[in-house]
Amino acid sequence: LGDWASVALMLNLVSKRKPDGYWENMDFLRDALLQLVHAFWFEEVDADTGQIFFYNDISGALTFEEPDERSGGGLDVPVMPSVSDVLEARRWDLHQAICLHGGYKEVLEHLGWMHKRKSENRHLLRFATLAQEMEEFLEENSAEHLIPPGRIPSQPVLLDADRDDLVQGIKWHGGFTRVARRVGRLPFAASDLVELRFAAAAFAEFAKSETAAARHPLPKGMRRIMPTDRQLIAAGRHDMRWALRIHDRAKLAEVAGLSDPNAAPPLNGRGSQRRRLDYTEARRYMHALEPRLQSQRRFREWSAAGNRAWFVPADPKLYYSDRGAWVSWAHFLGVTIGSSPGSKRSSRSKDGGVGGSGDSGSGTQQQSPAPAPLQRVRKFRTYTEARSYMWALRRNGSSEGGGSVEDSSTGTGAGTGMDEGGGGGGGGGGG
Repeated sequence: LGDWASVALMLNLVSKRKPDGYWENMDFLRDALLQLVHAFWFEEVDADTGQIFFYNDISGALTFEEPDERSGGGLDVPVMPSVSDVLEARRWDLHQAICLHGGYKEVLEHLGWMHKRKSENRHLLRFATLAQEMEEFLEENSAEHLIPPGRIPSQPVLLDADRDDLVQGIKWHGGFTRVARRVGRLPFAASDLVELRFAAAAFAEFAKSETAAARHPLPKGMRRIMPTDRQLIAAGRHDMRWALRIHDRAKLAEVAGLSDPNAAPPLNGRGSQRRRLDYTEARRYMHALEPRLQSQRRFREWSAAGNRAWFVPADPKLYYSDRGAWVSWAHFLGVTIGSSPGSKRSSRSKDGGVGGSGDSGSGTQQQSPAPAPLQRVRKFRTYTEARSYMWALRRNGSSEGGGSVEDSSTGTGAGTGMDEGGGGGGGGGGG
């Protein structure tokens, strides 16, 4: 008479036999497995309340709502039935199809499903069920077990309350820390630094102690500095390093009232590449400081105190002069050199900056009446002469040009100080 399909057609019947090559399609196999798992839902009645609930014998899930066929057992991930489940349903065709694709383990991995578990409380494999039972436990036992608000119970607390099922469910879902994060709570013994205000207070106190112990105190009016990772490691404050990972660094520094020169470089958007800012960006960064630095000397004190970020050069005049971008200290710092009462020198250089290369002629701005300006001990070389002198030393070697050079104005061996702020050698320091 032919094959099964031919006989079914002649008898006007529908054959349940699948056509050749049907089970080679993994989508058809997945749909058949979902139907099989759905067939293991059983409707039961709660003896105490008389409420109807549904129980799945493969996944162990419990639900009071009508289960969906596509749920795969009612858990977060569909459950792969075992060999005994397939054979109990007399699905020999499905068993052969699974073997065709390499076996039960291979099909499970291909579909991304979970293994069938035979332990008790398998309904807690569904995270929503675990979270609901956790909330019910907290409502009933928080006061008795002294559980702080916003936290989940610890393992000793759950074991003391005979809730081994919740302990097992939490382990199934990754542990107490991960479960706490997923339910929007904190672990039972979490540090107070998880709250922004406590973390900001800890950083402010740490910065205060570091400033008190520093060799170079901060200039007056300058905010304290956000500690670096190296400082935190040296102090053993790994809890504060962890706080930096869970809080926004800029927000943390703002709440703590600290400046953060060691943050990622501004404006260029490439914090992973350690490069100096160009002159325009560095000038914009220096102008944003509160309060602004008033002179080259204040800049050096500020840098020596550890406040300078790595993307700002230690000697900006030299660095940007080599690149043809330097203008003056006044232009770089955004101030008028010599106009403030605390300034010790008037603006006399040709480029308008402290430590400029001009002669000591009269400047365009009036000197402050108090305090009286300091007088130079000797006349310095001009910038061009000093630079030629230093280049000659480098060409000829220290043995030929390392001695003192007779200064034309004094007749004595003078240092080659190249700026007014004390940045040069010999005579520059005493200027």
